[in-house]
Amino acid sequence: MQKKSILILFIVMAFLFSGILTVFAGQVNTVILDNNKYLLIKPQFDEVDNFSEGLAAVCKKDKWGFIDKNGKLVIDFKFDEVGRFSEGLAAVCVNNKWGFINRTGNIVIRPQFDEVSDFYGGLAAVCKDNKWGFINVKGNFVIKNQYDEISDMDIKNGLFIVVRKGNKFGVINRLGQQIIPFKYDLIVLVDSDIFIAKNNGKYGVINDNGQVVIPLIYDSMIKPFPLKSLDESDIFYSEGIFGVKKNNKWGYIDKTGKIIAEPKFENAKKFSEGLAAVKVNGKWGYIDRTGKMVIKPQFVEADDFQGGVAVVKIQSRGYFTETKLINKKGTFIKLPPGTISVRRVDTNLFEYNVTNSNGDPLVGLMDCTGKALTNALFFHIDEFSDGLALVTMVNNNRYKHGYIDRKGNLVINTTFAEAYPFDNGVALFSDKDPTTEDGFNRKYGFIDKKGKVILKPQFDSDTTEFHEGATIVEQDGKYGFFIVLVP
Repeated sequence: MQKKSILILFIVMAFLFSGILTVFAGQVNTVILDNNKYLLIKPQFDEVDNFSEGLAAVCKKDKWGFIDKNGKLVIDFKFDEVGRFSEGLAAVCVNNKWGFINRTGNIVIRPQFDEVSDFYGGLAAVCKDNKWGFINVKGNFVIKNQYDEISDMDIKNGLFIVVRKGNKFGVINRLGQQIIPFKYDLIVLVDSDIFIAKNNGKYGVINDNGQVVIPLIYDSMIKPFPLKSLDESDIFYSEGIFGVKKNNKWGYIDKTGKIIAEPKFENAKKFSEGLAAVKVNGKWGYIDRTGKMVIKPQFVEADDFQGGVAVVKIQSRGYFTETKLINKKGTFIKLPPGTISVRRVDTNLFEYNVTNSNGDPLVGLMDCTGKALTNALFFHIDEFSDGLALVTMVNNNRYKHGYIDRKGNLVINTTFAEAYPFDNGVALFSDKDPTTEDGFNRKYGFIDKKGKVILKPQFDSDTTEFHEGATIVEQDGKYGFFIVLVP
């Protein structure tokens, strides 16, 4: 008996020293990796959702439960549908009605609603009898269900909620008091104290007191236009200044209603670092916050300023687009010899493009002063992510991938057949070339920032989206998690 115990202890110690230990905890199969730096919750679920407040929803046989980051099943598979935990509560669906549970899985607000949102600032939007209202964490209505739609809210900051009654939008506060009357065709929350409103096809701005600070006389304040769906990036507003369109021309007005520039530009972009790109007679230049043209229109295209510099397009040269770098005075930055184009890959770092003696394009890394940090050795430099940039080289007509740091040092050699940007200190890779027949059914694994393989290629998904240090992995139609325990 003693010999058997010693043998079991030896096997466990062998797994520990190899950096891998398989654990079965509450029906969930997990693997500890690299001396407790990482954890793999093996793909075993039919569906999963991302971690939120330390718990993730998982589904087996059409029933949902929750696991923690140790891979322990903390709430059993018993719900028809679930939401994510927010402010200690998660929405659950039982017999087509929604309620809320706490972190122990106990129902604290009985299922009674047709639809619900997560809790946010102590309130959750709920729909009952086809009308929306708000409840508190005790399940009591604090704003009666009387609205047809809740389109936007900022409960934590400005305590404002954009709602619709019939065909008109208005704004209420968290007490249900009306801030902006229900007479607008569209209202968009822009900042914690400002709203874009639309009526009869015209746009303007209303403040948090319900006062119209920019009259509703403009054709658009949103780009692109017309919209198919509204995203925050579409709102033409930055640095306290709105873009406004009238009679097919663009201008600028600040959030107090002060006109910065009358609508006179063929096209325009948001302000960035105090300057905005504008188009006049087919060419782009820049104005400042007073509306003064500080860099005359001369470019085919102009990007935003970041780190005191901007990329501008000069012209097209054959297959290449000639782009250069300018400072805020409009002065061209001296670039590495032979540079045809530049592309921003980080706030103050750029890919520069040259051609070699054979006419093949090659790229290198340079800083915002035009200093080359690497020679033009690469086929491509990706944008920096998590402190490193993915680089691609061509060896024997095959793409090989590695990584450079912000100083241009090659920190992971170009040895991978396929690789992806770093996130949370890890990156996906594959050992099979996607351009070959062998790579058609390729699998993916993970490496760390030293290029060390954490998990060999075995997963089907080529995407990572980390939430609370965990990303979903897929294998043979089942889902699990790869978790970074030590960033």
